[in-house]
Amino acid sequence: GEITFINGAVGQSITIDSHTTDGDRIPLSDTNRLQLVRGQGITINANGYAANHMMNAWLFSDPVQLGNAATNDKGVLKSKFVVPPGPHDGEHTLQLRMVDAEGRIVSVGIPVLLLSQVPNGAA
Repeated sequence: GEITFINGAVGQSITIDSHTTDGDRIPLSDTNRLQLVRGQGITINANGYAANHMMNAWLFSDPVQLGNAATNDKGVLKSKFVVPPGPHDGEHTLQLRMVDAEGRIVSVGIPVLLLSQVPNGAA
């Protein structure tokens, strides 16, 4: 599935896509949560952030870093990560930390379901 957050007042957007290594989209859960599957992919794209700054992506309950990626000189981010082994299956929080165009730290927490296998019907 794909989720998008838009803050039109300040011109920011974040889109997160969960997909298999073959590129097939993994659907949202029955409760509309993003489903992340260990060993599969996650893409994070963002617009409207500070130029040439790092974005940090973490998976919490037990912190596991998904990765870091830098915005380009226009404040645009395009990143792909593999969901690492780590915390138990179930509900977790995907935490993104970025810097906005004004230099303020932006932290976004997104509820996700962490799974060991691609759900039926995803691929």
